[in-house]
Amino acid sequence: MVPSSTTFSTTDPLLKVFPSIFQSSIIVKIKANKTGSAPFKLIDYSGRTLLQQDLPVKAGSNTIPIPNLGHIAEGNYIVLVNIDNKVLNQKITKQ
Repeated sequence: MVPSSTTFSTTDPLLKVFPSIFQSSIIVKIKANKTGSAPFKLIDYSGRTLLQQDLPVKAGSNTIPIPNLGHIAEGNYIVLVNIDNKVLNQKITKQ
């Protein structure tokens, strides 16, 4: 039985990568609890790391462009970001 006064919290995700279908660049939005760096990886579905770098982040919301992805083959990929002791991921597609 559901209580009569149920409250649902809608919070912004900690990681948002867009556009989800990209051609040459993506933008990574990350929410961080503290200033530091967030290890970033772009991996293919076979587990190969195609790009790896530390993203500088400050406490709060961060918007970081990742340019020069035009050389990557078309297909599906996973973005992994390690932030605040959590590994976050999002699927993206290269067209």
